[in-house]
Amino acid sequence: MTGSAVYNLTFTREMMETPILGTIARRFRISLTIRRAMLSEEGGAAEVAFSGPSEEIERAIADLQTFGVTTQGPLETLVGASTGAIQNPGRGT
Repeated sequence: MTGSAVYNLTFTREMMETPILGTIARRFRISLTIRRAMLSEEGGAAEVAFSGPSEEIERAIADLQTFGVTTQGPLETLVGASTGAIQNPGRGT
């Protein structure tokens, strides 16, 4: 099944020298879009949208983890879970 998923990825400073996302895009039948990124002296973080067969996205995420990239997501799942917790936020004062 073809789909898309958004993940937060965290990289160390050393990983920023390696084209990890390019390698992943070539290795699997997926496309990716960097939606947001932040780099600092310590490392970096990126919000990346993956598109393609669901199995390929899962394999790509697992492969990212073997590089040492920290992954969080898919974000749609996280957002859906958190919105259920505040169904009735109240009126406030």
